[in-house]
Amino acid sequence: MLKIYDFKIYGFGGQGIRTFIRLLEKAYLLSGWHVFGSYTVERYKKSSGYVRVSNKKVLDKGQPEEANFIVIMDKDFYSLDVKDKGVVIFNSPEPIKLKNKNVKVYSIDATGIALSLGLNAPNTVLLGVLAKKAGLKINTVKKALAGMNEANHRALEEGFKR
Repeated sequence: MLKIYDFKIYGFGGQGIRTFIRLLEKAYLLSGWHVFGSYTVERYKKSSGYVRVSNKKVLDKGQPEEANFIVIMDKDFYSLDVKDKGVVIFNSPEPIKLKNKNVKVYSIDATGIALSLGLNAPNTVLLGVLAKKAGLKINTVKKALAGMNEANHRALEEGFKR
């Protein structure tokens, strides 16, 4: 049976969107999935990207209209093009509620957590949150972070706890 999951990421350049996408792709590859991702990132400007994963070869490489999972690194820039019963993860210290959407919404102060760990971007914290909500195993995601500093590993773990 064909399984396809789409992920969209919104934020501003400098928040780690490119790294987030590469790590998400690597984690799914290590889990045996087929992966395709793309991003447009400009430092300090609105940026976004997407990742499509499938248990079969990814043939459709176009940007999905709607995603199963959306990660919003900055609540001032996003689109709620999420599928019914999808998941939206906000980088926000305040709870965010969405009206008229049949989706699960999670708010986490990823920037605050990252700063407390000596990091300047919320990406690995949010990757941890997404990994848990998407059913990825923490050890697989840790392998994707191979070569990154210890603070990023702690950030991933903190996100995964949420």
